[in-house]
Amino acid sequence: MRNRKKLPIGIDSFEKIIRHNFYYVDKTEMITELLHNWGEVNLFTRPRRFGKSLNMNMLQSFLEIGCDKSLFNGLKVSREKELCEEYMGRFPESSLTLKNVEGLNFESARKSLKNTLGMEAWRLSALAESSRLTEEEKNSYKALTVVDDHGDFKMSDATMEKALLILTVLLEKHYGKKAVLLIDEYDVPLDKAFQNGFYREMVSLIRGLFGMALKTNDSLQFAVLTGCMRISKESIFTGLNNFEVLSILNDQYDESFGFTDAEVKKILNDYNLKDHYLEVKEWYDGYHFGNIDIYCPWDVIQYCKSLYLDVSAKPQDFWSNSSGNAIVRRFIDKADISTRNEIERLIAGESIEKDVVSAEKLPDWLFREECELYILFCVYSAEGRRITSTIVCQKVKKGVPVDVVNEITPDIYNQIIKIMCDAKALVKEADEKIEVNKGYLEQAEQKANDAADYADRAGNYLEEVVGQKTDVEKLIANIDVKVEESTTNIANITEA
Repeated sequence: MRNRKKLPIGIDSFEKIIRHNFYYVDKTEMITELLHNWGEVNLFTRPRRFGKSLNMNMLQSFLEIGCDKSLFNGLKVSREKELCEEYMGRFPESSLTLKNVEGLNFESARKSLKNTLGMEAWRLSALAESSRLTEEEKNSYKALTVVDDHGDFKMSDATMEKALLILTVLLEKHYGKKAVLLIDEYDVPLDKAFQNGFYREMVSLIRGLFGMALKTNDSLQFAVLTGCMRISKESIFTGLNNFEVLSILNDQYDESFGFTDAEVKKILNDYNLKDHYLEVKEWYDGYHFGNIDIYCPWDVIQYCKSLYLDVSAKPQDFWSNSSGNAIVRRFIDKADISTRNEIERLIAGESIEKDVVSAEKLPDWLFREECELYILFCVYSAEGRRITSTIVCQKVKKGVPVDVVNEITPDIYNQIIKIMCDAKALVKEADEKIEVNKGYLEQAEQKANDAADYADRAGNYLEEVVGQKTDVEKLIANIDVKVEESTTNIANITEA
């Protein structure tokens, strides 16, 4: 790969990719579309490993005051001269990722969130000595940055809830322009909390944090959030009338995440791998966003790198090994018999088509044991290796709350299929073991009968031995009497 750019495996930094000569699939048209059509709060939901974090970092690199404009030389957005003049490097920004906010309990997760907010406050250190801020305002900033002896941020819970609001207000006052707020992986803390049993507490915490920053914040120009899941509006976005969700069902931005067919062909041509196009398409062209088919970028890049190092490398499922899928197992565990039957039909190669119910219309039924929950997901019917999409809205009784997961992507669907196949294999194995054990049971019963027979014979023998012992004891007693008599006779003779 000496004469070609390096393939970026797991790199989320736009600047690093450009500066260090990594291969970059140009997604800067997303900037153009967003800046022409932005809402005040914009939420992008896509599967994991689809470039959400890289696109967020690209936005930050384009918009933030003091940015290096040369990073975008030759990219599509640079053709938009007026847009670049109006927006590039023009905005104060607060940008953070919540992908590392987790813990086994609420206290540790809350501490993790404080540390994430504190690190972002440190990044904006110009606020500490700003001549445009009052001492009270500087003190409110410093309250976000104080650490204890262990290096953990000491901000109070009340201060933490206001952290993003404080930062945007101070940024506007310092720079004289409204701030842009970027929040990547917003749903990770909620997903982790759900898995570890403190979901309600985390929902309350995130609702307060987001509500302060996103609702009636006069210092906010606009906000962009990304995540894998669409959390219900009633759960953490209460009262946000300026809230726009841009999911895989929207035509807007349908090419902004993942690789299009044309982009995949270009990558393969650039690395002299065009002969592998059909197998790449067969394996990784498994998504349909808006009006276009999309490839999983993680799989494509991983396979291209494998092929470049070893031309005989075989395609494999790189994506499913990139994270856990415990929630899929929960779906299977909670699904009713009709859902299981439909999944088995899909395994058999059949298709299922149902009406789509918009997540916007679904109520926020959090953890009510008796309610019926509706889950929106994408299903893909398998014909050999070729995957074709069908959108499904499936009702599940007592299932996973809709505000936790409402979009299952094709790869997660593949995990469902794998789990179902594994389950069927386990059932088959169990049946075989039952048959084997039946034979063992018959043998055990025969041995038990033999043992009972041996026990009866041993009992009879014991009775015989006991009887013989009694006879011996009588004989010994008679001998004792005879010995006594003989002893007496000998004594009499001796005296005579």
